[in-house]
Amino acid sequence: VWQQSEAKRGISGSLQEWLACAGHSLDDNPQELLPDPTFPASLRQMGFTLQFTFDYQSQKTFRGYFEVNCVISVDVHAAWTQMPTDSEVLFVNALKRDSPVRRVRTGRGVAVTKRVKGRF
Repeated sequence: VWQQSEAKRGISGSLQEWLACAGHSLDDNPQELLPDPTFPASLRQMGFTLQFTFDYQSQKTFRGYFEVNCVISVDVHAAWTQMPTDSEVLFVNALKRDSPVRRVRTGRGVAVTKRVKGRF
């Protein structure tokens, strides 16, 4: 829980902390979130979507002012999340001559989305 004075400049957390808030870790099996035989053994290997939901609620105080509270929840959704592909050509010495070899590296990442609901 953050008070207004603490959240004035924003709130922050590491990926590990936000995942823990959602009850997950990078090593969780995505099959537990969404059964799919094509999924690998861990979220770390495929990427995922981290969704923040901001639920705003207001209530009138005894002095007649409105107090606004925001409850933030975090959810993890299994999804193939591809980052930019890195491709390069290397020359390796094979059979006494340089031969071109193409190396392609594909990374996985985290897509961050937000959802806002509530009233005030």
